[in-house]
Amino acid sequence: NATLVGGGEGVKVSWGPEGSTGKALCVCKPHARRLEPGPSLSSDADEQIIVKLQFNVPVSVRKIMVIGAGPSDGHPSSVQCFVGRTAEQLDFSELDGAAPAQVAELAVNAEGEGYFNTVRAPFTNITALALFFPANHGDEEVTSIRYIGLQGDHTHGQRMAVNATYELIATPNDDALFSHSHEHHLAP
Repeated sequence: NATLVGGGEGVKVSWGPEGSTGKALCVCKPHARRLEPGPSLSSDADEQIIVKLQFNVPVSVRKIMVIGAGPSDGHPSSVQCFVGRTAEQLDFSELDGAAPAQVAELAVNAEGEGYFNTVRAPFTNITALALFFPANHGDEEVTSIRYIGLQGDHTHGQRMAVNATYELIATPNDDALFSHSHEHHLAP
């Protein structure tokens, strides 16, 4: 529900891995480029924006930084954070029934120095994060975001099937193989 602003000729608009899609990649840029004015996201129909992030491996998010774009009246004033399956399925029709993992008030952060700490338990080992920005500081029609930064770590875990071999029913010659396993040989 957002439009890309400032993505002209020669401006890199995606900081994601090759093959990634989505407009939100323009605001997930390297920390050193957080103060660059473009590209940015602006809401298209009203002041609300949903930004969804998907991770390849489970991560633990400890801090989040949001920097608005343009005049400070259009900077987001609060954020509702959703994690896990709720974040994967979140859209505007399901916002009323979904419980956010955390709600945070956002100050105007034009200098890019303010993070807010996340609640530890819900933001540990997540593979999806959705950020809902319901309003802005000046009750403007358009909310603009220049940068979203996450601090945390990945857990080295992989979401994949485990190959395990086990025996459901004992075979008849197992008794012969293990018959001496409980004998104790003590030398005099």
